[in-house]
Amino acid sequence: MVDTSADLGAGVLTTFRLVTFPMLRGALLAGAILVVVSIIPIYLSQKLAGETATGGRF
Repeated sequence: MVDTSADLGAGVLTTFRLVTFPMLRGALLAGAILVVVSIIPIYLSQKLAGETATGGRF
């Protein structure tokens, strides 16, 4: 599809915006969801445990 867009006269940025990014959108969204889901337990456990004696903040 990238070669086809180049053959039809689209530039590099137009090809990325209209061809490459829409194909990657699902994978990028899934990766972002996995990161958020993996960080939530760490954040919540520190919030529930409260402040430490060293005063560390998250």
